Amino acid sequence: MELRYLSREEKALSRRLYEEVFVEDEAAFVDAYYQIKAVDNRILAAIEEGNIVAMLHRNPYTFRFRGKCVRADYLVAVATRQPYRHRGLMRSLLTKALEDMEREKQPF
Repeated sequence: MELRYLSREEKALSRRLYEEVFVEDEAAFVDAYYQIKAVDNRILAAIEEGNIVAMLHRNPYTFRFRGKCVRADYLVAVATRQPYRHRGLMRSLLTKALEDMEREKQPF
């Protein structure tokens, strides 16, 4: 099992898992999300035999705190394919994402 951030070209491959897990989201919303938000986010994925089996999206956000602009990522689109659940994949993805954010000096 490989854990890594998807390249810009690979991001669209995560849409299949997104639509599989988040069935309540309408196609128009998913289209807009992948056309607008996925352009500047980072998608961390668990990949097995070339297939994305779990993922989380680190979406950038800027907020004001005590008069200063602060950049932080918020985590969305946290998903695991049904057959891969309860194996600790999301724990591994969350741990990596939080360690990366700490190394990047990002608040969470």
